[in-house]
Amino acid sequence: MVVVSDGHGSGRHFRSDTGSRMAVDAATSVLRDVALPIGDAEMRQLGGAIVASWRERVKAHLAEHPFEAAEWQHVPDAEREEAEAAVAANPVVAYGATLLAVLAAGPELLFLQLGDGDILCVPEGGASSRPMHEDSRLIANQTTSLCQNEAPENFRYGQIHGDGGPLPKLILLSSDGYSNSFATDEDFLQVGSDYLNLLLQFGSEKVVAQLEHILSEASRKGSGDDITLGMLERTGGGAETPAPAPAPEPVVLPPSQPRSEPQAPATVGETAPRSQHVFHKYKVALAAAILLAAVGIALAWWHPPAVTALFERITGHHGSALRLPGGERVALTAGSVLSAAQLRLNPPFDGPVLEVASSHDGLVLRNRSGKEWKAAGPGGGEPGKIDIGAAVPARNGETVYFGAVELTVVSD
Repeated sequence: MVVVSDGHGSGRHFRSDTGSRMAVDAATSVLRDVALPIGDAEMRQLGGAIVASWRERVKAHLAEHPFEAAEWQHVPDAEREEAEAAVAANPVVAYGATLLAVLAAGPELLFLQLGDGDILCVPEGGASSRPMHEDSRLIANQTTSLCQNEAPENFRYGQIHGDGGPLPKLILLSSDGYSNSFATDEDFLQVGSDYLNLLLQFGSEKVVAQLEHILSEASRKGSGDDITLGMLERTGGGAETPAPAPAPEPVVLPPSQPRSEPQAPATVGETAPRSQHVFHKYKVALAAAILLAAVGIALAWWHPPAVTALFERITGHHGSALRLPGGERVALTAGSVLSAAQLRLNPPFDGPVLEVASSHDGLVLRNRSGKEWKAAGPGGGEPGKIDIGAAVPARNGETVYFGAVELTVVSD
């Protein structure tokens, strides 16, 4: 099995690094006792069992380590009152995290997901696909979470049975910082085939040696977020996979917790397959948990020309982006609308604030904030006011000002 959990980064979730590690432990303890195949009713009980195990761990940790005043010092002043109220009403909120898991037993595969992040199934010689329906609630800065009361009902599930056709050659699990680093979902789906080609051509050891650089570059040029990536490679039998049969759409429940950027992705757990179907045996080929700092790691000893094209694709967006005050970047893609939360803006800016559109001269940035903001072209100069609905060119070096927040257009 491979399990990935991503802690939430907003102020109220100040123990989410601990919560995400407990999520990996809880899911692993529950899934290691599952014998596949499993019926739909039993499958849908797994989420409740994982949540219950996670909550027991959280409550035990909280009993031994009560909240301290020093922990609240890291919560921004603007979030302090709301965060204190949320944690007082439900202490497990401080530990909030998402969960991705895959269990492989011979010719059987089971998938579970709560919250954002991605699971991709990659056939040999085909296109990547997701084994579960998407959750329409995972938009902007919203995600479902282990810390919510309705968490057991918010799990999504999927299964692939070996007797229904060939199995995936590779399965990827990644926190949302990876997919958010790409200009389009199609670009992100392509990384599945890219990684499979790298593994088949160079082997897992050389791919592992480059992961830190690959993921650092993806984050630097895209989301600015930390990234966890886990891979499960099939080492025997079969070829490509049919499209997985997803579980039904989840029931829409009350609004979910704000997700912001995760604090600390947890590590990947693994255990041996339970099935005796050796022909379809799986192994955990590689797994990496990386907290990305402001580092630029030079490409190591291995970077032959044959890898260059694949490397550029799996590092995400190449083109224009907005550089935020902390150094993170948000990709600029024609047709996208960026929110105040994505751009780390504080009130009075809220909701959608900037629309990216294309013109004959390239991309432009249109004011969707409902308020004036300012912009200065490359080279500086006195910033000029940008009226509601007005636009400025997204030229390299263009700087836009939302109050005291300064955002600069950068191009690779």
